[in-house]
Amino acid sequence: MGSHAELAADVIEPAEGSTPCLLYGGDQVAGVQFAGLFPEGIVPGRVVYVAIPLETVADVDLLTALFARLQEFFFGQTKVGRTNSERMSGRQVVAYCAPNPCNQHTVLSYQVGERSLVVVELFDAGGRLLRRFDLGQQGSGWHTLSWGGTDRWGMAVPSGRYFFSIVTSEGRAVVPVLVVR
Repeated sequence: MGSHAELAADVIEPAEGSTPCLLYGGDQVAGVQFAGLFPEGIVPGRVVYVAIPLETVADVDLLTALFARLQEFFFGQTKVGRTNSERMSGRQVVAYCAPNPCNQHTVLSYQVGERSLVVVELFDAGGRLLRRFDLGQQGSGWHTLSWGGTDRWGMAVPSGRYFFSIVTSEGRAVVPVLVVR
């Protein structure tokens, strides 16, 4: 195992077929993306490699912009933001968390455009699924989900950045939340 100097930038070189997607202040590459065929050229897919631990990004707006770019690359025009608003199926979808940042409790508020199955998932900054809420069929209008700052095992999550993904038959909205313990 190697060691990582905390303040040293990890600079990477794009491999054949990949393109830079994240730069440090100048022209040094901090992330690459690839869209194409995988094993033996028969399976289409996409991959992004970022050379910095995302939990070390202190600027919430910068991290939100990075996740927006990643989601656009993987899923198309999905938007990420503190308040997430997008057009899906001709309806307006809005989602937000308050308070945000939170200590141990926050309320996710979201709007469903038309009756739909709703699933809310909570991910950490590394993209690991921490909790899933299968909320069943919900009618159009505003709904809330109260979250007590715990994972699927009931353990308190540590301080850090997390992301709620609200999935309905109309599409998906993603809302970041910052936990400060």
